[in-house]
Amino acid sequence: MLNMKKFIILLIVLVPGTQSIAESKDAAAMANTNQSSTVIVNNSIWKDTDGNTVWASLGGHISKFDDTYYWVGTDPRKEDSSNRLYSSKTLGSNTWKYESYVEKRKGGLGKRNCTMIYCPKTKKYVIICKGIGFYQSKGSDVKGPYEYVKKISINKLSKYKKFASGGMSAYQEGDDAYVIISMKNHEMPAPRDIFCLILKLSPDFLNFEKEILWMPTEPQREAFWLFKKDKKYYMTYDGPGGWMGSDCYYRTADQLEGPWSEEKKIGMIPEPKYKEDRSHASQHRYIMNINGQWIYGGDRYPYQEPDSHPPENGQHIICPVIWDGEKPYVIWEDKWDISKYDGNAKLAKAKSHVSEPLKGLPRKTKKKKKN
Repeated sequence: MLNMKKFIILLIVLVPGTQSIAESKDAAAMANTNQSSTVIVNNSIWKDTDGNTVWASLGGHISKFDDTYYWVGTDPRKEDSSNRLYSSKTLGSNTWKYESYVEKRKGGLGKRNCTMIYCPKTKKYVIICKGIGFYQSKGSDVKGPYEYVKKISINKLSKYKKFASGGMSAYQEGDDAYVIISMKNHEMPAPRDIFCLILKLSPDFLNFEKEILWMPTEPQREAFWLFKKDKKYYMTYDGPGGWMGSDCYYRTADQLEGPWSEEKKIGMIPEPKYKEDRSHASQHRYIMNINGQWIYGGDRYPYQEPDSHPPENGQHIICPVIWDGEKPYVIWEDKWDISKYDGNAKLAKAKSHVSEPLKGLPRKTKKKKKN
């Protein structure tokens, strides 16, 4: 009599198209990855393709080179402030692949507000961070390795001796690159973030060439970001909030030198009922155009403000942006597909969205003011 175990093995080997259980699981996992490659799941902890938490949410930015997106940012944990680099072809929240350390660092707030740009002159990649610090790739590979080149302290430049740099980012247009920085005057009483500075970088992107803009702003404006839409420049940034969610604002101009429009608030759908929910419980980081679909990226800080940012709700969100003329509206979505979202939906329909940005967080009832 044929041994039953051997018979089963023979069937698996001899029957065409038969898969082992392990092969079936691998195929199912691959199918699931393919189906969700462009899906964003907010209010969750994002894992990289190795199953580890993505640690790039403390002031990180996303850049695209060729057909790949790269996310460089700082670890938000108190015991680790390293800068890490991740890549994704599709931006889906489960598609980020860990590439390398930009720099390993111990605890502290680290070198935040990182932005990666590519220098055509040197054919190297440059990462600029708050400070103002410069990293440069040792070769022409975007994945590194990287070395820390130098720091330029704003207050050592003659014009800005009374100032220190705050939140910032870098912007590239063709062969030219710029940094946009919030400035703090230490000789003035708090709040001190009252100027926006745009500097053009030298051809190697490792120094300042000239000032483009020096503009007073409303108090406590930070996290400046530049982009272009319909031949018009946008400057987006956030307001005061500590580590909590904060309102976001924008200005427009026909050229970086200005004049810039008056400040206006970026629309949020739904509008927040509590201050913790401002900007869908996040702080502004970027607004980007992804193949025609505009997105908003915002950071959350569960390690700095766990009451406002429950750890289980994640450290970063990406939400769809729709436009009403020149005004951007950020729509809250728990889960959405970046490749299929109807970005051209009518504003009225978008305003009908009702979703609580922070699930499970008890809300305090606000007391009515006495007349």
